[in-house]
Amino acid sequence: RLRLRLRLRLRLRLRLQERVGCGCRRGSAAAAGEGRLRDEMEIEEGVLCKESGIVPLPRLCHDAAMPDMGAIAERLRYVAIEGCIGVGKTTLTRLLSSAFQARTVLEVVEENPFLPEFYRDKAAHAFKTQVFFLLSRFKQQEQLAQEDLFQKNTVADYLFDKDRIFAELTLSDSELSLYHSVFTALAQRVRVPDVVIYLHAPMDVVLERIRRRGRSFEVDMDRSYLESLVAAYNRFFSDYPDAPGGAPTLIVDTEQLNFPDRDGDLDVIFEALQTFPREGERRRIIQSRPGAPRLL
Repeated sequence: RLRLRLRLRLRLRLRLQERVGCGCRRGSAAAAGEGRLRDEMEIEEGVLCKESGIVPLPRLCHDAAMPDMGAIAERLRYVAIEGCIGVGKTTLTRLLSSAFQARTVLEVVEENPFLPEFYRDKAAHAFKTQVFFLLSRFKQQEQLAQEDLFQKNTVADYLFDKDRIFAELTLSDSELSLYHSVFTALAQRVRVPDVVIYLHAPMDVVLERIRRRGRSFEVDMDRSYLESLVAAYNRFFSDYPDAPGGAPTLIVDTEQLNFPDRDGDLDVIFEALQTFPREGERRRIIQSRPGAPRLL
C-alpha cells in the first residue's frame, strides 16, 4: 500500500510539473527534445452521449494536460466509492485519497464478529450482522461530523445509504420493518457525498478478485448469493442518483481496469471527475469497451 501511494504521488507531481500544451510527437527525438511527459485522454470510439450519459473508456496517448487535482479536490470535498464485494472499492479509495491528500474512511468489515456465521447460515444471523454494520457505519459518520473532518477532503469506501441493499436482500419482513425504522432515524444525521463512484464488474471478474484477496469468510461465498447481491446493487444505483437525498453518481465498468498496476486506468477516473457532475447532471456511465452491455 505504501509503495502504491508513493508511486502515485511521484507520478502526479512529475506530470503536474511537466505539463505542456498539445501537439502529438511520438518520435524518440522529439520526446528527447521536449524532455517532458505528455498525456492525452483520447476517445477510442464514439463521443459523450448526452441522452444516455455513456462515455467510452478513454485510452492514454502522449499529449494533453494532466487533470487539475486541486480544482477537483476543491469542488468534490466528500467522495464515496461503492460497488459489490471484491470490485476494488478500497483500492480506489486509497489511491484517490493519496492523490487528493484526503482523509481515508474505510468500512469496518473484518471486525464484524457475526460475519463468518452469516456466510454459513444467512437466515439465522442476518439481522444481528446487519445491525452491527449499520451502527458501525453510523458511528464513523457521526465521528466525522463531531470532529468537523469534512473541512478536509474525505474519500470513503462506502456509502451509508447502501446499507439497505444488504438488509433488503437478507432480512425477513418483520426484521426489515424494524431495521427501516432505525435506518431512517440515523440517515437523517449523515452527510450526503458530493459525488459517488459506483464500480461494477462481471460476476467472473468479481469472483476472481475475491479469490485473489483471500479473505477466508469470502472465498467460499455462495455464487447465487453474489449474483443476487450484484443485481441488488444495480437496482439500487439505477435509482439512487435521482432519489431524494441521492448524490451525482459516476458509474464505472471496471472489467478491464486495474487501478493499482496500471497508472493510465486511474486517469480514467481523474478525467471524468474533472467535468463530472456538470450542472444538473446526476449520472454518467463509463464503459470499459465499445459495445459493452448497459451497466444499469
